[in-house]
Amino acid sequence: MKTNAFWAAIIAVLPGMAWAQVSAPLGGGDAPAPVNTTPMTVPANVPTPVASGGADASFTSNLASYRLDTGDTVSITVDRHGDVSRNVTLMADATILLPRFGKPIMARGMTCAELSAAVFKALNTPDNFKLKPGQVTVALVAGRTRRVFVRGNAVRGGDFDLKNGWRVTELAAIMGGVPQPDRVTVSISNALRPAPITVDLASALASDVSPANILLMEGDTLIVNQPQNKVFFVKGEGPRGKQEVDERFTLKQALVQLGMSQNNASGELRKAKLYRHTVAGDVTSPTTTEEIDLVQILTDPQTDHDLKNFDTIDIPLSLRYYYVWGELGGARKRYLPEDRKTTLLDVMSDSVNTTPGQAKIGAIKILRGGDQEKTEVLTVDYGKFLSKGEKRHNPEILPNDVVIVPNVKRVDPINTIWTGFGLFNLAKSLLPGVF
Repeated sequence: MKTNAFWAAIIAVLPGMAWAQVSAPLGGGDAPAPVNTTPMTVPANVPTPVASGGADASFTSNLASYRLDTGDTVSITVDRHGDVSRNVTLMADATILLPRFGKPIMARGMTCAELSAAVFKALNTPDNFKLKPGQVTVALVAGRTRRVFVRGNAVRGGDFDLKNGWRVTELAAIMGGVPQPDRVTVSISNALRPAPITVDLASALASDVSPANILLMEGDTLIVNQPQNKVFFVKGEGPRGKQEVDERFTLKQALVQLGMSQNNASGELRKAKLYRHTVAGDVTSPTTTEEIDLVQILTDPQTDHDLKNFDTIDIPLSLRYYYVWGELGGARKRYLPEDRKTTLLDVMSDSVNTTPGQAKIGAIKILRGGDQEKTEVLTVDYGKFLSKGEKRHNPEILPNDVVIVPNVKRVDPINTIWTGFGLFNLAKSLLPGVF
C-alpha cells in the first residue's frame, strides 16, 4: 500500500515538472537567460495616444492599446524555448528578427498582443516548434522617446520629447513662451487626429483647465506663426521703396512709423494717390486709384485711411518752393509746408548764419510772379514789423517767391581818405605838370 501511494504521488507531480523544464540552448551556454515574462505596466513617460471620436485625443496607460514603433524595447518570451526568448529593440525599420524566423516581422503599429500572435504564427511551423496557445508572450520593457514638433516663425522650432499628460501650455513653457499669444496663430496636425485643430493660445494660457489647452499626442506638429506684416510701397517723394508695418496699422500709423511729416515735405502731400489691387494680396490683379490728402491724414485726428497689403502710395514732387538770396544764410531753395502759411518771419527765422550787420532788413524785396511775364516787386521794412508789430511788413510767402535781403552800404571814412590819397598820388604820377 505504501509503495502504491508513493508511485501515485510521483505520477501526480510529473506533468508539472515537465512543463517547468526549459529546452537547452541551441547555441550552447552563451544564449541569453530566459527573461521575466511578467507583463509590465507602461512607464510613466510613455503614455499611449488613443484617438478619440472628437477633435482632441487622450492618453492612456493601458498597455493593451499601446502601438509599437521604432525605439520601443519589448520582451519576447517563448515558454520552454529560452534560446528564442529575448529583449528586442525595434530599430529604424521597426522590424524584429528572432532565431528560426523565416523573415523579419514588421512590428510598427502593432500592440504587444498583436506582435505576440505574429511571433506565435512565425514559430509555430513544422520546421520550428509545435506551440500551444499562450506559450508566446510579448511585454513592453521600455517605451520609445515620443516626439512632438514645433514649426513656424513665431518661436524657435524644434523637436521635443513628449511627457505624460503634456498639454499645449506645458509645451509653450518648454519653448520659452510665446510673445503676443493673442496675436499668434497655432494649429495642430497629426495623422492620428481626424482633422487639424486651431488652438486659441491666449485662452489656453489663461487657464490650465481651458478647453483650448489641448492634450498633446505623439507625432503632433504645432505650427506657431506670428502675425504677418503688411507690405506697401512708396513711390515719388518720401521714404521710397518697399515698407513693412504691423498688419493692424492704418495709413496714418504707417506714415508716423516711417517718420513722414508735413513739415518741409518735398512732395505734394495733398495730391498723393493710393493704388490698390482689386484682389487682395495678388500683385498681378488690376489696381484702382484713389486721391488722398496726406496732410489732412497727418494733421487731423479724426481723419485716417485703411492700408492693405501691397498698396502703393504715390507722392508727386512738390512745386511749392521759394528762393532766398542776399545776406541770408541757409538753403537758397526751400519748400513751403502744406499744412500752414509761411511768412517772412519764418524765412528770417530759418536763415541761420545770417551776415550780422550786413543785412538791410528795412528794404527786403520779394519778387512775385514766377514764370509770368510781369514780375511784381514788393518792398518790405521788416524792421517795422520787429519794432512795431506791423503785420503788413510780415507778408505771406507764396510759391516761386524770391526773397532778397540786400547788403547795407555804409561809407567807411578811413577807407575813403586812403582811397583819395591813392587816387591823388596816381594822378600826380600820370600828370606831373598838372599837380
